[in-house]
Amino acid sequence: TGAFEYYDNRPITDQPTNTGFFITAGTQNSFGNPNVKEEQADTFTLGVVMDVHENWTLTVDYYTIEIEDMIAIESPDTAYERCLSLAQNPTGSPTSPACLQVTRSPFNGGVSNLDLSFTNQGKATVSGVDLQLTGTRMLESGGLNFAFVANYNIESETQDRPGLSTIDWAGTRGCALQIQCQQYDYRLLSTVNYARGPWTVTLRHQFWPSLKDATFAEGAVGIPNPLGNINDSYQLFYLGGSFSFND
Repeated sequence: TGAFEYYDNRPITDQPTNTGFFITAGTQNSFGNPNVKEEQADTFTLGVVMDVHENWTLTVDYYTIEIEDMIAIESPDTAYERCLSLAQNPTGSPTSPACLQVTRSPFNGGVSNLDLSFTNQGKATVSGVDLQLTGTRMLESGGLNFAFVANYNIESETQDRPGLSTIDWAGTRGCALQIQCQQYDYRLLSTVNYARGPWTVTLRHQFWPSLKDATFAEGAVGIPNPLGNINDSYQLFYLGGSFSFND
């Protein structure tokens, strides 16, 4: 990797595969910025709570959060794109501010250091739906409580800078602007509690669906040998209990 591959004029089918166009190489240095200002966030939440049956309650919440002027470190791919893309650097100047962030090795042209700093250029939009169903049933031998919680991820978009592409990471392992990675399409959590006298038993189940590689969100699918691997779904089970020795 290095400058040779970036500036190689061969057709893409003849270039090295299994590498992204913007390669994160070298040591990344993060710097503060005394000129950042406050972030601006708009949050909207709409919720409904209803009794669907005796001792059963259903809660549905919709939320959307939009953050502008986000304080975050610019991603390495964005720094490379601003340097190497003719749309961002029309003259191809190696002395453009973005290109000066990249320090290359004089021996092989590879990246030795990449300087990144905090900016107010980022923007993020997150929205989804939370659903919760809870119920209680008294038995002759004790009490039974049930809770089911689900989250559906409608969108998880980021934009590193104005003028650059907006990427929706929902359903992938990708992330940007220091937002949590692993943007599952949905998540499920179920809990059952049984209590009798001083004894309590809890069974909990979590389900996490499969995740696509970040390259799916970045639009890299279709290039030779894309890194399109998928993480399989998985489940977690928890069984625990407690005993109260006195009131």
